[in-house]
Amino acid sequence: MGKRNQEHSAKNLPEKRFVTKTIDGNRKKEGIDAQMHWIIDKMLKYASTMDTIPDPEIEELWRQFEDVPMNPITEEIEEDFLHFPIGTSREEIWHWFDEQHSMCIHYLLYEIG
Repeated sequence: MGKRNQEHSAKNLPEKRFVTKTIDGNRKKEGIDAQMHWIIDKMLKYASTMDTIPDPEIEELWRQFEDVPMNPITEEIEEDFLHFPIGTSREEIWHWFDEQHSMCIHYLLYEIG
């Protein structure tokens, strides 16, 4: 293919990029549902101030984690959850919850759900 044909073909290809917009002062990715916006906002808020996430919010995330599909053989998640990509092990996510909650993973496992 000649140079002219390559340039013409490239012009017809759709651009692939993440589009962001500002809503109420928060940057959000278009196409992410409202629940993910809430999670991302909370994580960014606490990450930017270096505060810990309050236990009630960690407990809400734990309840949401219960609905994430999990491969019963590999014990890896089958869809993205928070900052964990598909294929992350249950144990790795449990470690994250253990570090975040003041009463550790035992409380989440046996008292919350």
